[in-house]
Amino acid sequence: MIDLLKLGHLARERSSSDSTSSSRPLQWHGTCAHHVDPPRWVQKRKHVDPGDVAKYAYTEPRRAMAIALNPKFSMLAVGTYSGTVEFVSLPSMDGALPKPQVLQIPTMYAREGTGSVCTMEWSSDGYVLAVGWEKGWAIWSVGGRCLAWGFGVEYEVDAERFQDAFMYGVRGLFWAPGNFELVMLAQSSPNMADGQLFVLPFAKSATTGQHSPDNTQYAFLQMDDRVLVYRGADQPDMSVINPEADVWQHVKVPQSYMSANWPIRYSSLSADGRLIAIAGRRGLVHYSSTSGRWKMFADELQEQAFTVKGGLLWFHHVLIAAVEVAGAYQLRLYSRDLELSNQNVLHRELVPSPVVILSLVDNSLLVYMADNTLYHYLIIPTADSIKLHFCGSITFDGVIAVPSAVRALSWMIPSAQKQLGDPADDLAVATVLMIVGGKLVLLRPRKSEEGEVKYDMQILADRIEFCWIHLRGIGTLENSLWGYDGQGIRVWLNALAIESAPAPTEADDGSETLDRVKESVNIPLEFYPLSVLMDKGIIIGVEVEAATRTNLSFTMFRHVTSSHLFLHHILLFHLENSQCKEAVTFASHYQHLVYFAHALEILLHTVVEEDVDAGEPTERSQDSKDSGEQGLLSGAIEFLDHFDDALDVVVGCARKIEMTRWPRLFDIVGNPKILFETAGSYLLVLHGLEQLDGMNDDVIRLLRSATAAQDWQLCREILRFLHSIDDTGAALQSALVETQIVPSADSQLGQGNGRPTSTAEVQDFEHAFKDLGRFVFGVGCKLAVACQPFASSYLSDSSLSLADLIGNSQTVKARLLHYFPPSPENPLPSEDEAVDSWCGFHLDHSLLTGLCSALYLRQDPSGTPSVVQSPSPASGLYIRTRGGALTKVSIPADCLAFQTGEALELATSGKLRATPHCVRVGAAADAESISRETFALFMQPNVDQQLSATEDFGQFSKRIFDEHYKDDVAGAAQ
Repeated sequence: MIDLLKLGHLARERSSSDSTSSSRPLQWHGTCAHHVDPPRWVQKRKHVDPGDVAKYAYTEPRRAMAIALNPKFSMLAVGTYSGTVEFVSLPSMDGALPKPQVLQIPTMYAREGTGSVCTMEWSSDGYVLAVGWEKGWAIWSVGGRCLAWGFGVEYEVDAERFQDAFMYGVRGLFWAPGNFELVMLAQSSPNMADGQLFVLPFAKSATTGQHSPDNTQYAFLQMDDRVLVYRGADQPDMSVINPEADVWQHVKVPQSYMSANWPIRYSSLSADGRLIAIAGRRGLVHYSSTSGRWKMFADELQEQAFTVKGGLLWFHHVLIAAVEVAGAYQLRLYSRDLELSNQNVLHRELVPSPVVILSLVDNSLLVYMADNTLYHYLIIPTADSIKLHFCGSITFDGVIAVPSAVRALSWMIPSAQKQLGDPADDLAVATVLMIVGGKLVLLRPRKSEEGEVKYDMQILADRIEFCWIHLRGIGTLENSLWGYDGQGIRVWLNALAIESAPAPTEADDGSETLDRVKESVNIPLEFYPLSVLMDKGIIIGVEVEAATRTNLSFTMFRHVTSSHLFLHHILLFHLENSQCKEAVTFASHYQHLVYFAHALEILLHTVVEEDVDAGEPTERSQDSKDSGEQGLLSGAIEFLDHFDDALDVVVGCARKIEMTRWPRLFDIVGNPKILFETAGSYLLVLHGLEQLDGMNDDVIRLLRSATAAQDWQLCREILRFLHSIDDTGAALQSALVETQIVPSADSQLGQGNGRPTSTAEVQDFEHAFKDLGRFVFGVGCKLAVACQPFASSYLSDSSLSLADLIGNSQTVKARLLHYFPPSPENPLPSEDEAVDSWCGFHLDHSLLTGLCSALYLRQDPSGTPSVVQSPSPASGLYIRTRGGALTKVSIPADCLAFQTGEALELATSGKLRATPHCVRVGAAADAESISRETFALFMQPNVDQQLSATEDFGQFSKRIFDEHYKDDVAGAAQ
């Protein structure tokens, strides 16, 4: 049992032999935060003899083994004997105790469980809890998100070499100053020395030190000696959602500053993400990503004379710092353009008490102080400087009980005041937003009969870790409020218009407290969010990955960038509330995004699943029909009809849902047989609904129309469909012949792939050929993934992915290449043999070409081949480097080689050059009897794949073909 005690009426009398006074004894009363009732059979059992204790021993699974108090968020963590961890919020003033939250570990590699909780400790900022068990460890956010954990290892390791004993159990731990490192004492292990200490480094969000709007606009992380800024917001759309894209900028803090002022306490990012300010134990420094330079105090005495307390903010190029100097408190303004010194301070504003938090809304500076007062300043540029103009202040006495519990601050101004009012009067009409002890609250102003401004507190949610507010959001999102509670993001649309259904209750001090308000939208997340990219419709965050290898003695940790589309969540809210017009207006802001159609597809899929869960549709009453009432699915289809991608979205969704739901979907969308001529993808739907004729006449008619219109994308979809419904290929061959895309079987104009028949000499040739091709193709795709972080910065269209260009291509070709021996009539010269004597210098047409090791064959007089060594050490493949040097390439028999082609050079605007190469015979005595054999896989993109601003692969291929064969074509014409 854990009691939370406070002064009250539960007496504990002092014993005093000489006391004759009747004074009241010291009194306490408390609330039980963790109570366990033993099972009834334990309570009922009779007295047990001491010698029989072992026989009747009972251990309560929920018995508390460790506790950790978090005063920053007014909560308590309790670790139990069974290994569970519970979060308990401290009771309210009326003594009500909320239900505890039991934490869940996502996955565990240790089958035997966690063991008992041995140790727990909150970070000094209260945002994360470290827990050590007998058999592992974990880190939890204050909202209950498991950020990192280890209970054994996922893959087998060498037990004698593996040194990270903390992965198997922790008996003690603590956070180092700054909360960037966790020091852990590992459990005793048979293979490890006792008493091993491990230090695990962490990156943390900059909002844990300063929750300012700009710090939440960009994903901004701090480490022990550097900061990390997410640059994906500045990249094209595909780079944002590509988890492999390298979009983090690492900026190391100068060692000369860190050595004297470690650890980092505050970090601030400007609104455009280009300026960074850092404050440690003393002084401050700032950095520009444009120039790549840090600015520091030249005079160390000036740097050491003040401490940043309350935070840092950027207003354009001006840094605002709340500082303590010799026991006094100031707001200082520094210019990025000037050197850091006391002589270059643009403005000093004395304030009466320590600053708790700063916030910037447009040109209004909000300063909340330890005396529970909010100060409002206007930032006013002058002819040669900038200054703060004091507008007013208001106290929150009786509203905010503990000023130091305020973690975030902002406000929202009514539209009329924004447009017509004096900014100096904003304080009297603004709705103030705060996070107080983990509670997200709105403070609404009202004037009393005496004209005094008072505030009514409205609690929106409990245990909110971070919040984002968008005063100038897109469409519906203007004045929206986003809060993360450890499980997902809760969104209140138009927070200014939030209404509370129950009447407000009046407190003793005359203030009114409103009930909690349910959010408009709830977005569940599988990662930890850091930023909301409003203009891209994406939530950005990170998650931790841990990996082990049998040949490594340690565990590897890394953070992985994750993203989540939020568009469909907002659109679904509008559709559920029959707000089709608002949904269309909101979606129109995002229809330029390359993944807009994907977001609509997710929306439709969600609506279809909800429609199924709601049961079979029933006939509406006449009143419903007269009023125009419609179902959610009908409303979603009506919404989609406003966009050009509607038909593709519908068929894309149909492919991902069960076929049993198709009749209901197409009952509303329309007959797919009528639609399929505008979207070839409907062929699959028609086939599933058995609305296609057995002779494929409809398909052939559509293919003929697509060919005439040169709609090659539609042609490809039709051919894919024909291949998918007939494994023999007969339907595909028949359609190609009937539409005259390929000649008929009896035509002499051309044939398909020619392969030897399965005779004894070449048995299973086709299977072996295809297996080798698939193997080289798989390795090539993995190579493309490995090259993507480098190539992405050079691709002419950064939305392209090398792996997708290759993996989704229908034009990859494999060739067996036979190099004939030199003929006796035209022997090689004994001297001065040309380096390209077997195959002239050329460039491959592909993105990448995969090559196997060459095989050399000699034929005896009977024509039987035998494998031999190369004719000469000079025989083989040669390439030219970018510098022009000639290099011989030798490919070992158990290896593959890959070279770049012209298509990749075009896609990367020439940054990755195609490899010039040739093949040399190599003069030797018996070279005339030896041939060279090899296998090449040419990995090229689809014909309609855009490679540059002016050419797709088909147009590029035609240009190259014309350049190479124009003389032959001209000669044939003559």
